[in-house]
Amino acid sequence: MKSMHTIRSLYLVGILLLTIFVLPVPAQDREAIREINGILDQFESWFLDEDVAGIEAILADQYILAIDDQNDPNGARMLNREQYVAAQAHRFSLVDYVEHAHVDREIEVHGPMAISLSTIVDRQSNGDSRRSRVYHVYARIDGRWVIVFSSSRLAS
Repeated sequence: MKSMHTIRSLYLVGILLLTIFVLPVPAQDREAIREINGILDQFESWFLDEDVAGIEAILADQYILAIDDQNDPNGARMLNREQYVAAQAHRFSLVDYVEHAHVDREIEVHGPMAISLSTIVDRQSNGDSRRSRVYHVYARIDGRWVIVFSSSRLAS
């Protein structure tokens, strides 16, 4: 009898675990994920088009970027929205990008907040390329998703 009770317990635990891991993503989360993927797609396009205004439009007013540049002995740098936009404009004046993609995307939605983790793949016209992990935090403000924080470690 005891083994029958153990088998039933394991069966119930298995069903519970299966239910937890197979439950569908709620419709509102699927819609948010679709919108956030759209933001990342637009970011890629604006980056290649060197559209600083487009990039600025998806950043919250209080946006912060934390960058860990492995070549910088001073450690991480923090940029606010204005500094980041100016840095992008300067970078576009120096570098011609032929590819900028967010690959291996993972997105989680938590009500009016969401996070994404992806790998940025950059390729320049001179053949140089770089892969960097990036983490974005989004907030739904005034009915639209905006990026409020990003963190990236620049590859050497």
